Amino acid sequence: MHDPHDRPTAAVDPSPDLPTGQTLQGLHNGVRQALTEAGFDPQDSDTPGLQLRLDEHGVLIAWHPADALGPAIQVRDGHESRHGLPDLHGLRQVLTTAIGQVLHDAGYLVAPTDRALLLVTGSRPRNAG
Repeated sequence: MHDPHDRPTAAVDPSPDLPTGQTLQGLHNGVRQALTEAGFDPQDSDTPGLQLRLDEHGVLIAWHPADALGPAIQVRDGHESRHGLPDLHGLRQVLTTAIGQVLHDAGYLVAPTDRALLLVTGSRPRNAG
């Protein structure tokens, strides 16, 4: 479970508004390109791994580990019991920090979110000169 008090160490901006003229699809395409160039493999589907999804405020970035990484879940008497690997919280935190830094360095405004790893809300204006 995501702890809302844990925040990535990469620079984030809580602004929920897209800059004028920037479309959500254009933002999505740019985020995908930046992550791909950094060696990540973002997907748009519900497959395990790094996922990009359009949201009314920008692009949500989520991560769902493959079954091999996730703990085994057993249900007995109607209660879930998790066995296997330890909590993936630390791995999620490292991934969030790395992705946040990659996108910040690429010029994107990145905000933490409780619904996914990060929310990309737009790009920073480039200074002329």
